[in-house]
Amino acid sequence: MRADVEMVMKENIELQTALEKEREERKKVDEQVKTLDSRMDAFRELKMKLDSDLNEGKRKNEKLQTELDKARLTLTQRSDAELNHENVRLTKEADRPSSCHQRMRRRIDILTSRVSQL
Repeated sequence: MRADVEMVMKENIELQTALEKEREERKKVDEQVKTLDSRMDAFRELKMKLDSDLNEGKRKNEKLQTELDKARLTLTQRSDAELNHENVRLTKEADRPSSCHQRMRRRIDILTSRVSQL
């Protein structure tokens, strides 16, 4: 009977040792879970910030794209207006006789009048 008691006590000690090891392992796993939870929380916060920054970047991009489109339209309209103005100016110059042409015309008129007087 004494041998049975010693065997039971030995098994009890082995079980307690195994239980302590299991508890230590459980503590390590719990700490790892807490660490992973903390990292996941940090990751979620970072993801939310990045999503927010991305959305803000998209809004800024859309705003800049709108401004660029307006600027292009304005430039096109101004270019068209400038081209029209230049075209009108050149047309007026082309319709106006040159100074050389005018002098020649005057000489012809003078000569014509002299010949008619003769």
